[in-house]
Amino acid sequence: MIQCQKRSSRGFTLTEVIIAMFILSVVAIALNTALLTFVRSNRSSRETTRATALGNQVLERLRLTPFGQLQSGSDTVDTKYYRVWTLDVEPTKATATVSISWPLASAGHSIQLSTIISR
Repeated sequence: MIQCQKRSSRGFTLTEVIIAMFILSVVAIALNTALLTFVRSNRSSRETTRATALGNQVLERLRLTPFGQLQSGSDTVDTKYYRVWTLDVEPTKATATVSISWPLASAGHSIQLSTIISR
């Protein structure tokens, strides 16, 4: 006569452990991808904010310059941000445009700000 042994209900089978590890791996990969995307987005936002502040510095400096002494120019800040400002001068006003560009990962990025300066 063949006797069957009772299985213990204390613990998990190998199949259950493998399935649980697979599910945990998928969740870990998804969380890692989300974290990397968040870090890249945060860096991009920080650099765009810095570039906007640098552009506003130029615009404020141009607003404080006497109308007859306004001139176009360019410079580099922090060896990363390249600023170019141009002026379209008319008899009663000048339109100042500042373009800021910087490298971002594998591609470049740029923003443009402008204002009107009256005489």
